[in-house]
Amino acid sequence: MQAIELVAHINPEHELHLKLPDHIETGPARVIILFEAGKTPSLRGNLDDFLDALPINQVGGIGHDEIMRRIDEERACWGDT
Repeated sequence: MQAIELVAHINPEHELHLKLPDHIETGPARVIILFEAGKTPSLRGNLDDFLDALPINQVGGIGHDEIMRRIDEERACWGDT
Protein backbone atom coordinates (compact mmCIF):
# COMPACT_ATOMS: atom_id res chain seq x y z
CA MET A 1 0.00 0.00 0.00
CA GLN A 2 1.30 3.46 -0.88
CA ALA A 3 0.03 6.92 -0.01
CA ILE A 4 -0.19 10.13 -2.01
CA GLU A 5 -1.23 13.51 -0.65
CA LEU A 6 -3.36 15.83 -2.77
CA VAL A 7 -4.95 19.15 -1.85
CA ALA A 8 -8.60 19.29 -2.83
CA HIS A 9 -11.65 21.50 -2.37
CA ILE A 10 -15.02 20.35 -1.05
CA ASN A 11 -17.66 22.13 -3.13
CA PRO A 12 -21.05 23.42 -1.89
CA GLU A 13 -22.64 20.10 -2.90
CA HIS A 14 -20.22 18.36 -0.49
CA GLU A 15 -18.43 16.64 -3.38
CA LEU A 16 -14.74 16.08 -3.75
CA HIS A 17 -13.10 15.68 -7.16
CA LEU A 18 -9.54 14.38 -7.49
CA LYS A 19 -7.22 14.06 -10.47
CA LEU A 20 -4.54 11.48 -9.77
CA PRO A 21 -1.10 11.39 -11.40
CA ASP A 22 -0.84 9.22 -14.54
CA HIS A 23 1.52 6.68 -12.91
CA ILE A 24 -1.17 5.48 -10.47
CA GLU A 25 -2.76 2.25 -11.70
CA THR A 26 -6.51 1.87 -12.02
CA GLY A 27 -8.43 -0.27 -9.54
CA PRO A 28 -9.67 -0.12 -5.97
CA ALA A 29 -8.25 2.47 -3.58
CA ARG A 30 -8.92 3.58 -0.03
CA VAL A 31 -9.58 7.27 0.55
CA ILE A 32 -9.01 9.09 3.83
CA ILE A 33 -10.33 12.63 4.21
CA LEU A 34 -8.64 14.97 6.72
CA PHE A 35 -10.37 18.27 7.41
CA GLU A 36 -10.55 20.98 10.06
CA ALA A 37 -13.71 20.35 12.06
CA GLY A 38 -15.00 23.67 13.32
CA LYS A 39 -11.71 24.75 14.87
CA THR A 40 -10.76 28.36 14.39
CA PRO A 41 -7.06 29.13 14.72
CA SER A 42 -6.05 30.99 17.82
CA LEU A 43 -4.24 34.28 17.54
CA ARG A 44 -2.73 33.76 21.00
CA GLY A 45 -0.26 31.01 20.11
CA ASN A 46 0.30 27.35 20.72
CA LEU A 47 1.29 27.51 24.39
CA ASP A 48 -1.93 29.24 25.37
CA ASP A 49 -3.96 26.72 23.37
CA PHE A 50 -2.16 23.90 25.15
CA LEU A 51 -2.70 25.39 28.60
CA ASP A 52 -6.38 26.05 27.87
CA ALA A 53 -6.83 22.42 26.86
CA LEU A 54 -5.44 21.07 30.14
CA PRO A 55 -7.97 19.78 32.65
CA ILE A 56 -8.53 21.76 35.85
CA ASN A 57 -6.18 20.46 38.54
CA GLN A 58 -8.40 19.40 41.43
CA VAL A 59 -5.60 18.26 43.78
CA GLY A 60 -3.41 21.36 43.99
CA GLY A 61 -0.41 22.54 42.07
CA ILE A 62 -0.21 25.82 40.21
CA GLY A 63 -2.88 27.21 37.95
CA HIS A 64 -2.91 28.85 34.54
CA ASP A 65 -2.37 32.37 35.90
CA GLU A 66 0.69 31.31 37.90
CA ILE A 67 2.13 29.43 34.94
CA MET A 68 1.67 32.49 32.72
CA ARG A 69 3.24 34.74 35.37
CA ARG A 70 6.30 32.47 35.54
CA ILE A 71 6.58 32.33 31.75
CA ASP A 72 6.36 36.14 31.52
CA GLU A 73 8.99 36.44 34.24
CA GLU A 74 11.29 34.06 32.36
CA ARG A 75 10.78 35.91 29.08
CA ALA A 76 11.62 39.21 30.78
CA CYS A 77 15.07 37.78 31.65
CA TRP A 78 15.86 37.05 28.00
CA GLY A 79 16.31 40.67 26.99
CA ASP A 80 16.13 41.84 23.38
CA THR A 81 18.45 39.33 21.71
